[in-house]
Amino acid sequence: MSAERDSARFVAKVTACVTAAMPGAVCVELDSVVEDAVSLAGYDEADKRSAEEVTAALEEAVRADGWEAVRSVRDGMTMLKIAREGLGGGVFSVQESAIAFTGIPGYGNARPEAAPSPSPDPASPGAPRRAVSAEMRGAIRAAAPRAVHPRDEFEDDGGVRVAGWDPQERQSNEELLAKADGYLTAHGWQVSPDMWEDSEDRSAVVRKAGVASGWLHAANGGLTFVGRLAD
Repeated sequence: MSAERDSARFVAKVTACVTAAMPGAVCVELDSVVEDAVSLAGYDEADKRSAEEVTAALEEAVRADGWEAVRSVRDGMTMLKIAREGLGGGVFSVQESAIAFTGIPGYGNARPEAAPSPSPDPASPGAPRRAVSAEMRGAIRAAAPRAVHPRDEFEDDGGVRVAGWDPQERQSNEELLAKADGYLTAHGWQVSPDMWEDSEDRSAVVRKAGVASGWLHAANGGLTFVGRLAD
């Protein structure tokens, strides 16, 4: 199956979940500045259910269609991370009368709670470093396409830091982290929210077996991963 057909199937499946949860919604596929990403929105001004009620219906719909789902709430915004083997993954954000989605077709990626090995041979020298560098830089680009990266830092004790930022970026930290989370979820990472209550910064705990675990922080127009390589 071609990448185009995979993407079309991914969009069709996500759209079906949106309309199952909000039957009166008008769904529109949006332009995305992120390469290979899919963005769409469904809106029904007559639907006056709370975000919690819509999210419950959406979660039921995605699970019934075979997706894995993880729910979280940040700053009053209800979010639902999803992934499905052979399709990909992404993040729904839900408000009254509206459902938005950003995600990436996965072409065989694993479920969000699973922990598959990275594609490079984990036994080869430097494989975890290459994997965490490539996947974190990919997540940062998915959120901020024009981000610049300083040199990745790898410590002798396994510590790692990968960062990128765009001084002109105007997205909120919430938006940046949601897009990066969607990319990582689609690439087999387990992502869990880890909110900072006393700051506008946002972060998530991320981990993938055979690669790394740590925290992905969104602040000041950029994203930084700080963690440790897998043993």
